[in-house]
Amino acid sequence: MSLKFFFVRAFLFLFGSRIFSKMFVQCEQSKTYRRFCQGVYGRDLCQANMVDEEQLQKLVSLADLKPFENVLDLGCGGGFTSEYISDLTNARLLGLDFAKGAIEAASARTHSKFPRINFQVGDLNKLPKFAEKFDCIIAIDSLYFVNDLEKTLSSIASYLNPNGRLLIFYSSKLGTNGDVQLETALTNAGLLFQKRDFTANDKEIWTRTKSVALSLKEDFRAEGNSEIYKSRIAEAERNLQWHDEGVMGRWLYYCTFKS
Repeated sequence: MSLKFFFVRAFLFLFGSRIFSKMFVQCEQSKTYRRFCQGVYGRDLCQANMVDEEQLQKLVSLADLKPFENVLDLGCGGGFTSEYISDLTNARLLGLDFAKGAIEAASARTHSKFPRINFQVGDLNKLPKFAEKFDCIIAIDSLYFVNDLEKTLSSIASYLNPNGRLLIFYSSKLGTNGDVQLETALTNAGLLFQKRDFTANDKEIWTRTKSVALSLKEDFRAEGNSEIYKSRIAEAERNLQWHDEGVMGRWLYYCTFKS
């Protein structure tokens, strides 16, 4: 482990929850950011990830959730995607995130839908003990933040029912072995997987991100949310550069137990 990596992990451990909580709440309260999400992703779910309507509907289709099935959403952030999936399928959904402020806001927003929708503070590096297993577990752009991918995926697999499925959205710079490490960890956890390539779609999302953010620059400024604008522009430019260099990939993994 490099010294830089160690300090990044230490920073996230000490301040990450507070920082991410503030970010989620700030974005949720920003009318401009909600318009930004509608323009970029095709549906306003106050997204903090890279999932647009095409990716979301493919995930929902593959998950094939039935009413009252138990679903765990790992790294749910503000919980809007969790809520959408549960409302659409009538599945029972538990959202887990380490950002306490985001979980509190999500719980307050969805209190009338409890117990079908529930939220809990939790760390992917030390998953809590759950009272029951899950028919489906979802991890949308959340596995980048774990210290030990194999350990975390083994824990995740232990919470799946025998016929359960795990769906993961994951982006990686090609050549950094991020996707290889994920696939090795899935195999070692006893899971079979199929992957669908969303790389081209991902570039389209970052192109829209830059365009829509630029069009809303003055609205973000008027709200006092210029930092949101700057962060989205910086993200878009960095990822578009990687796409132009041909070194960026994005996949949806559909995982089940070996028969």
